[in-house]
Amino acid sequence: MKQRIYRLLELQEGFWGKAIQWFVTVAILLSALTFILETVPKFKDYKSFFRCSEFVFIGLFTIEYLLRLYSQPKRAKWALTNPFAIIDFFAIVPFYIELLLPFFVDARMLRLLRLIRVVARILRVGRHRDTIDVLVGVIRKTWKELTTGIILAVIVALIASTGIYYAEYVFIEDDIIRNDNFSDMAKCLWWSVVTLTTVGYGDVYPTTILGKIFATFVMLGGIAMIALPSGLIAGAFIEEIRERSGKR
Repeated sequence: MKQRIYRLLELQEGFWGKAIQWFVTVAILLSALTFILETVPKFKDYKSFFRCSEFVFIGLFTIEYLLRLYSQPKRAKWALTNPFAIIDFFAIVPFYIELLLPFFVDARMLRLLRLIRVVARILRVGRHRDTIDVLVGVIRKTWKELTTGIILAVIVALIASTGIYYAEYVFIEDDIIRNDNFSDMAKCLWWSVVTLTTVGYGDVYPTTILGKIFATFVMLGGIAMIALPSGLIAGAFIEEIRERSGKR
């Protein structure tokens, strides 16, 4: 029985193994959807329905976790070291803490527990698909290049924030008037990150001629800075998927 459960849940063998895999994946996505709908004011009258559905999902995930734990040859090692086991644990335990210890959980702790529960539950989708394994493989192949890219991005962001800080001066009759949007380096750093990543919220923007010219070069540099690692990661994804397809 134990080996049968292990083959169904962990190895996902045969029709029933794949069926269980898809069933749990759909349940995870539905539980995330109910959480989203629960926060919409329009559906506040359905609070009891959302609460009941949460009990159903938690019951399902708890049974699955216990069956996985039961089928493991080394249960303690699996529960404490397996990343997916840890994610499964945090997807269900916050609910029981909230349920069994309501008087010891304040509002901030309650929000934290719910956040952990929802995030862990969404991450559980990776257990039932190859997504997480592919992502880990890509990171392993490109971690040196990604680290170099991150360091380069930090350097460029600091240079851009410093440049816009000094570019947004206006001299009027020997008086220096500063653009309030760039009154300190923290605001300048925020602008440089938003601009370099090509997000462009528009909440902070230069007003001087020199600032606009400098911002133009920062924008062009941001496009190049995003394009280079994007191509690298895309290539690594293609290579990883081809390798996995060749092994099957």
